Amino acid sequence: MIFSHNFFVDEFADVRHGGALDIYLEANQRWQTSSKVIPQYQPSIDMPTRLDLHDIHFMQNNISNNYGDAKYTVVGNARDIRDGKLDPNTLPVVGVWRDTRGKIWTVDHRRLAALILSGKVESVNVRWVEKHEVDRQRYKMSTLSEGNFMYLTAKRKQSIIVEKPGMDDLSVTSMSGKNLPRYKVRHTPPEIKQTQWQKSEEKTTMKLEEIFFSTTLATSNKAIEQAKALRAGADIPVLRIWEDSNGRTWTIDNDSLAALRLAKYNGFVNVRSLSKEEYEAMKIEVDSQTGGRSYVIPQDQGRSALVVHK
Repeated sequence: MIFSHNFFVDEFADVRHGGALDIYLEANQRWQTSSKVIPQYQPSIDMPTRLDLHDIHFMQNNISNNYGDAKYTVVGNARDIRDGKLDPNTLPVVGVWRDTRGKIWTVDHRRLAALILSGKVESVNVRWVEKHEVDRQRYKMSTLSEGNFMYLTAKRKQSIIVEKPGMDDLSVTSMSGKNLPRYKVRHTPPEIKQTQWQKSEEKTTMKLEEIFFSTTLATSNKAIEQAKALRAGADIPVLRIWEDSNGRTWTIDNDSLAALRLAKYNGFVNVRSLSKEEYEAMKIEVDSQTGGRSYVIPQDQGRSALVVHK
């Protein structure tokens, strides 16, 4: 999938999501049912008829933005719910089931995705499906994240991440614990390179949430080690930043920004604005595949990854 920043801005920027990744696998991304450990159905008696969204997991690894009848889209429904044009309580209830570990899964992925992306819904009415319905839909069990997130693919095969509410970072692994095929990150489209240094007011502090990653892929585990040190009381790092013509603030200290997020730090951080001379001398070029919103830290020799969101 080729990620276009313009497409991201036009289609997805106004709905809540977990970022957009331009990652593809060298091998088939879907594992065959026979090669996975499939959760076993647990009969559900006297179960609640309403659940918090963060308690429900995805069976599927990816879904299409379009519904089967082509009249509605996931993102369209999410916007309508957010804008008050669609009452989420008028939608059909979300089908769920429980496995023998007590984990709850959905069989209605697009409906659940629309509710999550709207950013307006915290809980949902559910119906507990029978074993025969789960058996009929076992082919959907393709998650690579233990059901914590899935990809929503729209036109031109571009995707965003739909994640369970409350997820701070995600480890991408198969359900059986097997290593995933090595992934690659494609080159950044020209549009995202419109991020050159622009003269702006010099800053010394900023809100962490206002700073963007300037690259997608980490080259080491430095961010993880730094996060451990921060949790142990290490000093908060100073982030070197610059502002582009659109008013976005980028950092070249991507590992430090990721470490702060992994350490669950919130609030203001000390920053240092790069001068034009420094910026040009470093030959800085933004190559983020997610509009600066996510940072991928390869694990296990690149067979899996930790995804850190801004």
